[in-house]
Amino acid sequence: MNETHSHIFQHFFKELKSDKTIDSWLFVNSPWPVCSILALYLTFVFKLGPKLMKNREPMNIKYMVLLYNLMQTVFNSYILAYQLIRPEVFNYLWNHSCHPDSTKSNIAHEIHIASWYFAFSKILDLLDTVFFVLKKKQSHISFLHVYHHVNMVITCFAHLRFIKNKNVDSWMLMSTPWPVLSILIAYLLFVLKIGPKMMENREPFKIKRIMMAYNILQTIYNIFIVSEVFITPGLYTYLLMNVCSPDESESNSRIINVFYAQSWHYVVSKIFDLLDTVFFVLRKKQSHISFLHVYHHVNMVVTSWTFLRFIKGQQGAICGVFNAMIHSIMYSYYFLSALGPHMQKYLWWKKYLTRLQIVSRN
Repeated sequence: MNETHSHIFQHFFKELKSDKTIDSWLFVNSPWPVCSILALYLTFVFKLGPKLMKNREPMNIKYMVLLYNLMQTVFNSYILAYQLIRPEVFNYLWNHSCHPDSTKSNIAHEIHIASWYFAFSKILDLLDTVFFVLKKKQSHISFLHVYHHVNMVITCFAHLRFIKNKNVDSWMLMSTPWPVLSILIAYLLFVLKIGPKMMENREPFKIKRIMMAYNILQTIYNIFIVSEVFITPGLYTYLLMNVCSPDESESNSRIINVFYAQSWHYVVSKIFDLLDTVFFVLRKKQSHISFLHVYHHVNMVVTSWTFLRFIKGQQGAICGVFNAMIHSIMYSYYFLSALGPHMQKYLWWKKYLTRLQIVSRN
């Protein structure tokens, strides 16, 4: 058993380095430099920086910040111009954004270079937070601020390093972004404008039984998403061994089809999750609808749909399985707690659920 696991993880790390196109590029050939930068960033922003500035006056770094802003402006303008001033590059991006043309390797290489510059600019953006620390503006450093910067670095380099393409264009919601965008626009309009106005002079709706049915359905649906990964013969091992470089041989066709099917169900589950906010509106709990709450739900729909539509790699599979697992536990908790006060003594595990939710969202 140990030898099998050892073989799987050795193969896993081998696959992480399997892309020969840009392996030699700075920060791309290994995840450790980027991980080290992010670890240093988080340590300075949350621990070392505030401790360093505790008994000091804010640093006078006006001219340094001015220079930084000017350099960022020039660098980002260059990244934009790099791709738009060349008609052949712009036309390639327009016509082959989802299905690269392998015969035009020179243009693709230019786009890879521009993508690397963009990813590198996200590392430079981390200095925004460092300057807040040095100027003792710790109140500006919210969770969302740090999450955004860290997420941008990880997303850009992961996209550059591991992007893959397959075809699931014919599936419902996948052929065009407009259905998903329409759902999100309707969601935002309802939870931020129409819903609160509709409920302004009304009593909260009594929808306890609807919510109980919703919670049990969400529990079952998320269990189904997770269970298929472990029930389908070979899928769990395949995801570990081919996390970044899918094996497209005929022998794996069924496994790959099941993986994409479950990925689609995961996207649909993120759309269903939008009802969490709708129920808050109908129950007049508008105070529960924070910016972070809405951002999280919209971001999950956009990210999961985009990943399945344009990337289609196995890189996010483990995170998706873990997220669905947490949601199955979370919605089962909501269902059980709605049964009444007599159930509270059986829900001692709520604190562990909260910790899992925090880990899942981070």
